[in-house]
Amino acid sequence: MIYCILFLILKYIELYSRLLGEQIPMYMYYVPTDKLEALAYDALLLIRGALLNSENNLRRVINERHDASLNKIWEELKANRYILSKQLEKDSLVRKTNVDSLQKVIYSLEDSLIIKCKAYGDITKNMKLKWQDIQKCLSSSDVAIEFLSFPIENDSVMYAALTLRKDDRSPKLVPLFEEKQLKNISDSLCYQSKDMTQLVWEPLFQELQGVKNIYFSPSGALYNIGIEYLPGMEDYNIYRLSSTRELVTGGKTKTKNRAVLYGGLNYDARFEKSAIEKSIVMLDEIFKERANVRGMGLRGGKEYLEHTKEEIDIIAEEFDKVKWECLIDSAAMGTEESFKALSGKNIGCLHIATHGFYYAKEDADNARYKFMLIDNDMISAEDKALTRSGLLMSGANHILEDEELPDNVEDGILTAKEIADIDLRGLNLVVLSACQTGLGDISQGEGVFGLQRGFKKAGANSILMSLWEVNDEATQILMTQFYKNLVSGQSKRQSLQSAQNYLRMYKNEKGGQCYNDPKYWAAFILLDGIY
Repeated sequence: MIYCILFLILKYIELYSRLLGEQIPMYMYYVPTDKLEALAYDALLLIRGALLNSENNLRRVINERHDASLNKIWEELKANRYILSKQLEKDSLVRKTNVDSLQKVIYSLEDSLIIKCKAYGDITKNMKLKWQDIQKCLSSSDVAIEFLSFPIENDSVMYAALTLRKDDRSPKLVPLFEEKQLKNISDSLCYQSKDMTQLVWEPLFQELQGVKNIYFSPSGALYNIGIEYLPGMEDYNIYRLSSTRELVTGGKTKTKNRAVLYGGLNYDARFEKSAIEKSIVMLDEIFKERANVRGMGLRGGKEYLEHTKEEIDIIAEEFDKVKWECLIDSAAMGTEESFKALSGKNIGCLHIATHGFYYAKEDADNARYKFMLIDNDMISAEDKALTRSGLLMSGANHILEDEELPDNVEDGILTAKEIADIDLRGLNLVVLSACQTGLGDISQGEGVFGLQRGFKKAGANSILMSLWEVNDEATQILMTQFYKNLVSGQSKRQSLQSAQNYLRMYKNEKGGQCYNDPKYWAAFILLDGIY
């Protein structure tokens, strides 16, 4: 069998990701030279999101060509991948399909797809970017920063930054701190004292002279810390990126003035035809998916979030002011079916106010939580991780309370893996107004495997998400103010920053609850919100 070009490249990157992401930086740390620093920056551009970008380019070529034979191969490939994943969840004694034979069929379809796509365009062009390409996008007041983490002596992990400015001869390495130093900083003081600032940003201050805009891509533990909100950094415009490659490839998204809002969901809703009739027939039966929630901390059901309905009603009013078409899915209508029916509908903004969840592998194993067999070698690390992050939709409590469900409905648990299979191309902004939506398994090269990964694979441009459990009322205030700012013409980053400041001063304006504590406003981070 001839393996297709794309998957050979991805296997190569996976094989050498340790060399590119750890060993080169480690050697550079001990023997810094301009050439090694340039090589390390280029390596990070190559491995960060390589799989994601290659898959998205593949989808782009397929969708742009309107080739019936190409689309047929693509749909057949997706169906067979799904069948394989569902068969691998079952005990080998009860499988109805020979998974080895099915895997060979998948490889053959991948070969055919890539060979056919190669005639239409270069699906790996973003993998050729170098640091000079990033530099061309910078102004004199900009800096691009690729954070990196790598092992050093004494079983320690070192954090450093590769900085790049408009007139630099090459990227510059700035050592920062050892990972063990993070453990000395209390989570509750992270955003209130300058201890974290001293670790992450102070070593960079020399490189930040004359800088107004900071574009950074995190690494390791920094994925789970809102370093853009640390004390002392208020005078900078700081943008969190999947990779500084986004400065070249991001661009403004052409989008429809159409928004879909989920909130006020009824997790106890009965699965009646009236609640899901708008999505009946929109989903092929083969793509219906059930979550195995036995042993999960989610079990027992989730309570109604009273402020989320008010949240989406106010947001809808804001969209109405600028003549956006707006669809509200609440109560029993906010089903998993209705979400999947958005595939291919080209919406501009998606807002989801609900319960979110993320389980680390260790927690999932301890809870005997298996959306699929975690240790099955035929399932990719990405897919395993994407099944452990998700959102609860209408009716989810039935499966959480161990009830039997009708055969023709979804279970209301929307995983990141399911989201990844949906076509959300053209989606400029997705807002996940829920707990822990920014968390996931951290990959050295690919970033965070969680909800953000699922939405990125589906085609979303920018994502507003949370790093910890959030307060219902505070989130409602933050989100409604965010959209007021957004429709008034502010950028995404400006809209979020202004909304956070508004929330922090809320007691002074309204005379009610005080939300100045970072636990209320610092949870939400904006990914790839350049425009």
